[in-house]
Amino acid sequence: MLKYKVEALGIRIVQASQFFASSKMCNAYEHTKEVLALFERRYHCHSCGFTEARDVNGALNLRHVAVGYTETQNACGV
Repeated sequence: MLKYKVEALGIRIVQASQFFASSKMCNAYEHTKEVLALFERRYHCHSCGFTEARDVNGALNLRHVAVGYTETQNACGV
């Protein structure tokens, strides 16, 4: 429903793959954990030491996906 409504307004939606590991990936350096249990509410990267709330970390990673898409579109002149 969201896609239908925003497309009617001329807004593009960027959709990440359903398998994109937004919560398991380090927002700072993109290291990815193999396992991140649901009870772990904070993401801590053992490679670089970055720590953030799990949901915030996931949201920041999804923002990177959307911004990357926008920059690619702008570079192509679209």
